[in-house]
Amino acid sequence: MSAMITADWFMLGRDLYFRKFEIYTMGWQQQVNMDSLVASVAPYGGPIALMRDRSKPVKVQSNQPSIQIFLPSGRQISSISCNTSTIVKLGWTTSEEFMCVHNNGSVSLYTMHGDYIRSFDISQEAKDTKIIDAVIFANPHNFTGVAILSTANKIFFVNNVAEPKMRQCKLPKSSVHPNDQCWVVISRDRDMEFLVARGQELYRLSEDRQVTMLEIDITHKYHVILGMAVSFNTKHIAFLTDAGYLWMGSSDLTKKYCEVDTEICSTLSQMVWCGNEAVVLFFGDKKNLLIVGKHGEMMSFTYDGIVHLVEEVDGVRVISSAQHELVQKVPEVVQKIFRINSTEPGSFLLEASKQFQKRSHRADEYISLVKDNLQIAVEQCIRAAGYEFDTEVQKMLIRAAQFGKCFVANIDSDEYVRMCRELRVLNTVRNRKIGIPLTYTQLHCQGYEILLDRLVASHHYYLAIEIAKYLKMPDKNGTSRILAHWAKYKVSKHGVNDEVLSRQIADKLGYAPSISFSDIANAAVSAGRTTLAIKLLEYESKASEQVQLLLKLEEYRQALIKALESGDTDQAYKVILKSRDKMSNIDFKGMLQEFPVALSLYIKFCREYNSVSLRDILKLSDDHNALGLLSIVESMDKERRLDQNALLWSAINCYKACRNDLCVSLCEDQLKLLAKQKFFDEKYSTSFVDLSVHDTCRKLLNLNHLKEAEKFKAEFKIPDRRYWWLRIESMADNNRWEELDQFSKSKKSPIGYAPFVDVCLQKLNVSSDTGTIKRLIQGFLPRINDEIKVKYYVKANCLEDAAKIAYEQRDIQSLLYVQSKCPSQSDLSEQINAYISQLGAKKGTPSSIPLFN
Repeated sequence: MSAMITADWFMLGRDLYFRKFEIYTMGWQQQVNMDSLVASVAPYGGPIALMRDRSKPVKVQSNQPSIQIFLPSGRQISSISCNTSTIVKLGWTTSEEFMCVHNNGSVSLYTMHGDYIRSFDISQEAKDTKIIDAVIFANPHNFTGVAILSTANKIFFVNNVAEPKMRQCKLPKSSVHPNDQCWVVISRDRDMEFLVARGQELYRLSEDRQVTMLEIDITHKYHVILGMAVSFNTKHIAFLTDAGYLWMGSSDLTKKYCEVDTEICSTLSQMVWCGNEAVVLFFGDKKNLLIVGKHGEMMSFTYDGIVHLVEEVDGVRVISSAQHELVQKVPEVVQKIFRINSTEPGSFLLEASKQFQKRSHRADEYISLVKDNLQIAVEQCIRAAGYEFDTEVQKMLIRAAQFGKCFVANIDSDEYVRMCRELRVLNTVRNRKIGIPLTYTQLHCQGYEILLDRLVASHHYYLAIEIAKYLKMPDKNGTSRILAHWAKYKVSKHGVNDEVLSRQIADKLGYAPSISFSDIANAAVSAGRTTLAIKLLEYESKASEQVQLLLKLEEYRQALIKALESGDTDQAYKVILKSRDKMSNIDFKGMLQEFPVALSLYIKFCREYNSVSLRDILKLSDDHNALGLLSIVESMDKERRLDQNALLWSAINCYKACRNDLCVSLCEDQLKLLAKQKFFDEKYSTSFVDLSVHDTCRKLLNLNHLKEAEKFKAEFKIPDRRYWWLRIESMADNNRWEELDQFSKSKKSPIGYAPFVDVCLQKLNVSSDTGTIKRLIQGFLPRINDEIKVKYYVKANCLEDAAKIAYEQRDIQSLLYVQSKCPSQSDLSEQINAYISQLGAKKGTPSSIPLFN
């Protein structure tokens, strides 16, 4: 069995084994001849695109599509009809979108099913010049870039076709024919550079536009570099010269691995790296496949026709008209187990398992040979099983691992279980009908999620869901995401009734977590199915997402319903304001009348930001009280300076319409006040407008227009108590003390004489006429009511008089209050103590004077 497994192995140096084995027998054998076709193959076991090679004459049927796309197993999945005469390069993005680079510098993208996605131009300058060649490359961030070489000696490139941002580099002028030059892209983590070979010259162009001429350590004579290839990890490079020599070294050209004579001087069709240890070349004229190791060893294979080479992270895929093969370095763990005369623990364990299956006692002998290394042997068999394509070999290795586990106590089975799961997944996707010949290494380079994305892109939704469940992936990354993709695909295809399709999608997705129905509805909108989008939004749980898409669809009434149902005022305002801007005035007002809550919110908004719209909407709702209030508020707006009379008359009419007599009377009084104030403005050449009745009267008193103030008091029915206060404060503010004294004697004060004392005390320390003020205070104090007389004597700092009055009133509490204001141990304090003793210390005597002020 081991001999059969190693039959396709070959050596390229000491202990450096490679193997070439068939993956598929191509299903296109009757319809495809690679000799007359140009191929482009997506990496990681991706699909194959074929286009007729226009440099070769061939009979073409008129109805034959321009480009055909096949699975790696040779089953056709789609075709694209386009003008292939303008195509310079075919390629694939990392997400398996098909790319065509045209000779005018434009790039077109299609799905693998032939559906057009979009196009973009790399550069207008590139469009004006002729494109010689193009390179499609992947960078370390898993983005796809494209670079084009023009006849103007310029390289135009974008690092990410999803967000194209053009940059350029310029080459020195050269007389070398374009056919005698070749170039490669080296895309690293943080920088990018181009290597361009022109005859014997080699240039390095960096992203910052620096151009450097390089020297290669090539010992033989040559005239032209025919081809260059950079390894998958960009650390190694190879050159083939017209003399038939292959040079291999590091990509910075500082280290040379070997320089070997291939002994083939023929047209080079392709040259790619096989991992990091060898270079694979195909010479179209000779139909010869040459594999050269880093140390100079070679292996040659001859084919019946042209083949296409596809560089992979762990090998090279070889696609011919008849078969699909894989060339790769034999994994180290596989070498250890299957190499002839191997003494590795895994090899002994495998042999022990075989003997056990034969029921031979020799199984025990082999187990005894590795009893100290059984855990290592089990691990080797498990890892080796992952690298094998043949299911029988996989089973053999897994059985051996299972057999060895029985002899190891407390062994961790997680790795064994994980490998069994991954092998089942790999074998499933490698099936001819699925056609993804993914290797174990490639699976771990891409990850489970990208594998699911590829299955989704191939429309294998059920299989993707089953794999996600089998690998126990979280719903967010697995089932839910796949179902969302399925739903978007379904809505993009016409032919099913919207009502039926929306129910199908809702039933299928149900309450699956992390699924956004708004995203699916957006896909329906993009497909021109607005009605379906609205129906799908009924199942969206987030009101904000519903509202946003309904507004986009200009379904304002439906958006308002959803916003109000959510109870989110921000969403409601968003809909109302958007509707106001987009709908006609009549339709907008009609919609608001249907929803009282929305009408109330809009009225609240207009009160703060838009009084004109507020008036219109209040008229619509016949809210006369609110209209009257709005007119009054506007009449008081000093910044806008509107016609107050007109606004007040408008308020009166509104209040009359709703029979609000009180507000009518108040507005009429305000009109009368406004008229009076304007009269005063003209008469006294000072501003009275916008003052209250109180302030208007005070201003007249301040101006000493007593008769006018008396008349104003009578006309606006100012109470006597308020008027006396205004008179007292006005005379005190204007230092008219003699007039204040006369006014106090004119007739009995309706407010008493305490206010007279108060205004005098306020001005005592700020007025220059303190003598007069003190005299007036002495005259006003005896006239104050007895209940508060002691308090005011204390306020006037007449403590002795205050004590005597309190004694006369036989008020012990008032005496104690006066004493609290005296210095301790003073004569007055002793006198107060005597008064208290004489009154018999009646502590319970009621008093209106508080103990402490």
